[in-house]
Amino acid sequence: MHKTHITSFVHSFSVVQNTSIYISMIIDWSMQTIIEEISKISYAEKDNRATGFETWGCKQDLYQIKWLIEHKLEKCSTYEGEQEYVRKHDIKQTFKALSK
Repeated sequence: MHKTHITSFVHSFSVVQNTSIYISMIIDWSMQTIIEEISKISYAEKDNRATGFETWGCKQDLYQIKWLIEHKLEKCSTYEGEQEYVRKHDIKQTFKALSK
């Protein structure tokens, strides 16, 4: 679920062993903005008019983001369906790489 505005509410209702669980979480970030900002860095890194010194700084920023995300994911819980979700992504990436 992608949200494009600040402070949205996500409500989910699920049944676990005939028990209803209601969860309410405030989401005050925007996936669209995060993706756009990372895309800006990637675009700037590919700028042919910029020097290697400048574009190397962009790539360093991307590495910093990557390492932060990896660190945060290591601390996350494991969820039902997570392995399948990641596996499907990995399969898509493999087919994408093979089709080049």
